[in-house]
Amino acid sequence: MYGENAELIAQLDWEQAYLGDPMSDIAYFIFSVQPIAGHYVDDLLERYSRRSGIPILSANLEFYSVFQSFWATVHCWTAVNNFATNKHRELQTFQLGLRVPQIFL
Repeated sequence: MYGENAELIAQLDWEQAYLGDPMSDIAYFIFSVQPIAGHYVDDLLERYSRRSGIPILSANLEFYSVFQSFWATVHCWTAVNNFATNKHRELQTFQLGLRVPQIFL
């Protein structure tokens, strides 16, 4: 998205866009920020729930947390395989594959 002076003000990523349970987005958010903002996540979830009016549903969040872990692992292992089999020999592909162990530390 561009502002009044043609400066870039936002970027939309529709790669995995779908209509569904908001807990899927929350699980992805937790998966993404937990390593760097671990002890703030509960506060962020409480604030999200309060401001949006959407309750945090623990059972749904647990399901989507497992799903996000599975998806990320498959994505990273695919990157390693693509690098190892010469499908994509870019360093970025290999670095993505190295994220698998880091994700679960």
